[in-house]
Amino acid sequence: MKLNEMHACVAETLAYFIASMQDVPFSPEDIVIEFVKKANMAKRARELCALYVLDKIINDTQAQQFVTSIAANALIGREKSAVIAKADYKLNKQELRMILFHELTHIYCAKLEMDDGEHFVGLIANSR
Repeated sequence: MKLNEMHACVAETLAYFIASMQDVPFSPEDIVIEFVKKANMAKRARELCALYVLDKIINDTQAQQFVTSIAANALIGREKSAVIAKADYKLNKQELRMILFHELTHIYCAKLEMDDGEHFVGLIANSR
């Protein structure tokens, strides 16, 4: 998949996620999604944290995992959040969608917990 196709897939997946999930606590403007070469993942993750997630520190072990085993990671901030994904041109659309949906779910859950979990209580009560 080419980079422009990956960006189109991001837009489609984000729109689908927001339309499908209940009470999504963010808009497309609140989410930054970047594709980065594997060798630059840790450096860019640290830069994104400095912009959006000031209280998150990526330690050396985590930095090594960005280079060796992480395909994508959600960096969750109160205002904006970021998803950093390895620029893997071998992925097909379905694989990329699954990765993005997984990371967006992390953001969704974490943002709902940021209000002391009150939102989860409402979701559980409404699901019964």
